[in-house]
Amino acid sequence: MRIFALIVLSFLLFSCASVERSGKQKYRDDGLPVWVESSFTNPSDYWAGFNDEKGFYASGKAKYGDEKMSIRAAELEAKKNLLEFLRAQSTANEKMSQLIGVQKVDQFFADDGTVYALMFISEKSMKKSRKL
Repeated sequence: MRIFALIVLSFLLFSCASVERSGKQKYRDDGLPVWVESSFTNPSDYWAGFNDEKGFYASGKAKYGDEKMSIRAAELEAKKNLLEFLRAQSTANEKMSQLIGVQKVDQFFADDGTVYALMFISEKSMKKSRKL
């Protein structure tokens, strides 16, 4: 029973830590994180060690009366933006219709109620997505 409790506790700690902001994160002059409203390739040191793998990032935003709905909508927009960014990076022969292995790496709550989400896909996961 102790082992099960330890496994559950470890899982909870890991899942909460996965979206925590890094102490090295930079903010724009307007107070928003530098990644807001952007899509980009991951230089290995950009995300302060979130993931050693190279990959791709994209952000999304949403603002609804319900916070959970705003979070989900921001995540979906970020995934859509990630897919569009990857399609633009792909050659004409490569088809990309769905993404596998996308992870949320950060979120930000602005004072006006807007929620921003940052999503990541590793190069390895992206290559798997292209084969589908």
